[in-house]
Amino acid sequence: MSINPEVLAGELEILVNRFHGHKLLDVVLDRYAQYIESHLTEEEFLLACRVIFENDTYWPSPLRFVEAARGNPAQLAGSEWDQLMIALKENPAELPVTDRGRAALKAVGGYRALMEATDYSLESLRKRFLGAYADAGREKPVTPVLPEAAALVVSK
Repeated sequence: MSINPEVLAGELEILVNRFHGHKLLDVVLDRYAQYIESHLTEEEFLLACRVIFENDTYWPSPLRFVEAARGNPAQLAGSEWDQLMIALKENPAELPVTDRGRAALKAVGGYRALMEATDYSLESLRKRFLGAYADAGREKPVTPVLPEAAALVVSK
């Protein structure tokens, strides 16, 4: 994804002035830019900046830009669950499911579990779906590879 560097710098400068009133280190802004460019389009970035500027109280994390543009996992999970419930009642043959939703649905027992659920068990399935949806969307932490670390290991 590519964001015009002038747009990126200008929007981040507006946010820096809004939240800090003083300049952040270039290395910090570079890290933000790197993360943002790898996760958002320019249009999404501009939307995120507007949402953050208008709603947030504190300087945002890099992930906050993504959530401001696309919704946070709890909102997305709740919305997808609601869509599933509507589709189950109206047209169970065509349930609208994203990849994350599919993973969450599988974690709670699939379509059959939803279709066979009682009103009482449906709430439990909903909670499990929301948790599994959040888990499915979490970025896996990347452990940096440090070749020089092997030299630090002392064998006995």
